[in-house]
Amino acid sequence: IVSSISIYQTIYFSKDAEYFSERLTHPKIFSSPFGVLNRDIPSEPVKSFKPKKIIFSGNENHYPNVDALEWYLKSIHSKLADENRVKLHITGNWSDQTKEHMRKLNEFIVFEGFVEDYNEFLKESIVIVPIRIGGGGLRTKILYALANGIPVVTTSVGEFGIEATHGVHLYKADNETEFANSINGLINNENAVGQMAAKGRE
Repeated sequence: IVSSISIYQTIYFSKDAEYFSERLTHPKIFSSPFGVLNRDIPSEPVKSFKPKKIIFSGNENHYPNVDALEWYLKSIHSKLADENRVKLHITGNWSDQTKEHMRKLNEFIVFEGFVEDYNEFLKESIVIVPIRIGGGGLRTKILYALANGIPVVTTSVGEFGIEATHGVHLYKADNETEFANSINGLINNENAVGQMAAKGRE
């Protein structure tokens, strides 16, 4: 899914271009490649590992991120098995008021703010993208996770436009039970983590 060279293939945007071409009358729609730089793709081989944290990346000023985080904390994180209740680490800018609100939903979270070395931060984690409304944007958080050999659990909205196969390159779940089961399965199965990480990176 992620190219080993500097430029991510334009196929990433082909589904978006088709979608808008069929629904809009604007005559010119272009697909532009998105680059994942070589320096952001670790050279070491992907290994199996037991995830030690869950990562959510996004800023509060994009409302779909707020909705996604609230949904996850209200409906999904509590469904993880007790032995799998690793902390959720949240990057990006969030107001103190929103942090307080989110901690009331589930206190097992850490607001990280700006992360200096995101690739290092991704190690031994699961990246979640529980976007339900609006657009998924460029989905760079998914691309960087795949490039780093990190398993991803997302929704149909989050995955839209990425030519990935559910259960092979990432997990796609649109309800709370499936989302929680996907995370539980990854935490409990290091081999599944390694296989998915390798396929996603490939």
